[in-house]
Amino acid sequence: MSLTRLDASSLQARLAEGRADLYDIREPAEYAREHVDGARLLPAGQLGRQAIECAPGRLAVFMCQSGMRTRDHATRILACMPGEVAMLEGGLEAWKRA
Repeated sequence: MSLTRLDASSLQARLAEGRADLYDIREPAEYAREHVDGARLLPAGQLGRQAIECAPGRLAVFMCQSGMRTRDHATRILACMPGEVAMLEGGLEAWKRA
């Protein structure tokens, strides 16, 4: 199983419709500088250490700065979340471009 890849506009639509929960796996200092409104901070180092809850019918979407960190941690992310899990393709950089 792998992470489904969402582009920024698809994620924005899901968030606006209340059909996605967004998790930012960057470090707290990065998140403090800038982040997507509504994104929950969950640093990559904490993956697997705390329960991650996503409401039924909502897609859990993970993001980082460029997408590389999310891809690198895909196995850990998938182990933490049952069901379909996605990533923001291109990360925060793609979000800002969109």
